[in-house]
Amino acid sequence: MSAEPGLWWLSFVDTTKSDPPEQQVPGRGGFLGACIVPATDFGAAVWMADFLGCNPGGEIAGIPTTVPDPKWIGRLLSLTEIEELEAEEARDGRP
Repeated sequence: MSAEPGLWWLSFVDTTKSDPPEQQVPGRGGFLGACIVPATDFGAAVWMADFLGCNPGGEIAGIPTTVPDPKWIGRLLSLTEIEELEAEEARDGRP
């Protein structure tokens, strides 16, 4: 029996930039973008990001997530879009 798919938030960083990877957050250093993809686990999420063409390369970190609107799923998100998504979540009272 396979696991149920959920959503994964993947962040991409360029580790050749001056900021250490753990400090490469949206708007700083080598941040390359983020995406939200459907997958059962981290490995499947990375594969899905490649498949959908929303993996810009670099080092990848990921966590399970939820999103309020399907418009955020399956594409590379810019810093501006990430800020929009965070504002939307705050308005709706989600962490």
